[in-house]
Amino acid sequence: MKARIVQCLCPQRHALLAIVIDNSEFSDDQLIAAMHVCVDALIAGRGKEIPGMPAERINPWCGMCGAPRLDWTIELQWTKNFETWQDAIDALRDCEARQLVGAAIADMLGVTYDAQRKREMN
Repeated sequence: MKARIVQCLCPQRHALLAIVIDNSEFSDDQLIAAMHVCVDALIAGRGKEIPGMPAERINPWCGMCGAPRLDWTIELQWTKNFETWQDAIDALRDCEARQLVGAAIADMLGVTYDAQRKREMN
């Protein structure tokens, strides 16, 4: 089985938000529009109003490179084949965890946009 993944990406393709869909009742255009709504809600601090979204506010820039919200794009793709939906979720959660570790290490090393901003503020 394949699933659709909708991602909000900065121009350098850092993933700011991703949603995996196993439901075919929504068109690609509907999913892309929904992702725009989710991103705008998260920037405004209204993520808790949308089921499954984090409550925390996100910055209107990429924490890795500093690209502003106006430069972000929304893309929809199909995943590779998985035996089951749970296999897909497990693989995607593993990928997410590895990306979060990489981002945390880059932040600790001071090479992210957010780390540079923190240094400048101190």
